[in-house]
Amino acid sequence: MEEFLSVVCGRKVEKIGAATLLELAHWYQAVLVDLGTGDGRWLYRVARVRPEVLCVGIDANADAMREVSYRAARKAARGGLPNVRFIAAAVESLPAGLLEMADEIWVSYPWGSLLRAVAAPDLNVLRGVVEILKPRGVLRAAVNESVFEQPGVLRRLGLPSRPFPEVVDALRAGYNEAGLNVTTWRSDAAKIRSSWAGRLGQGAGARTLWLEAVKDGGGLRTVDLGGDATTSEFTEGVIARVRAWLNDQADPRSHPQRRR
Repeated sequence: MEEFLSVVCGRKVEKIGAATLLELAHWYQAVLVDLGTGDGRWLYRVARVRPEVLCVGIDANADAMREVSYRAARKAARGGLPNVRFIAAAVESLPAGLLEMADEIWVSYPWGSLLRAVAAPDLNVLRGVVEILKPRGVLRAAVNESVFEQPGVLRRLGLPSRPFPEVVDALRAGYNEAGLNVTTWRSDAAKIRSSWAGRLGQGAGARTLWLEAVKDGGGLRTVDLGGDATTSEFTEGVIARVRAWLNDQADPRSHPQRRR
């Protein structure tokens, strides 16, 4: 039996078959999923500058996506975009119909269950996220580093207080168990200019933990994300160009007035 997705379009939430979205994906050179998309403004900007990429925003809060999803559904002359869709779904129960659809998943400054999934990590939830990725697909996460310094947050995540290098080691081990190979991590002051990042109170001294991890590819070679080889031969060049643009958005010196 076909699974149906809850697609947000303004004030309406329409049920469409997962096969319809997968068929749409075939018309694009790559699929980028923004997990925990919030109001969707950041993803809308990505879709606008990368028309060759299908951009899919997923969030449990359908109301938050109403405004941008309505804008995206309008005619092109009024800001409509054919290459972006918004789906209402909780990270704990991602639709099975999205299996191996994404070339790349972004998780930007998560909170709640999504934060626990990528920062604890919660293996049950993280494995569900991994299932959306194609083999050799890339998960990119940006986490407010201060969560690892707040005892109350650590208690909610079920994590002990420990030195930051040990945090990274634990993440690497957990991701590996979930079927991901952490290839890049760094800690710096750069951040994505998004509405949710602003609500988290990122000040001048705030730091971000950046993680990049590649899904195990059934014996395929480990990928060095310093280069362009990130997914299949067909999509690797597209994703490299998208990544370059996204990194530009993450630089606090670039486009200081933009927000998600």
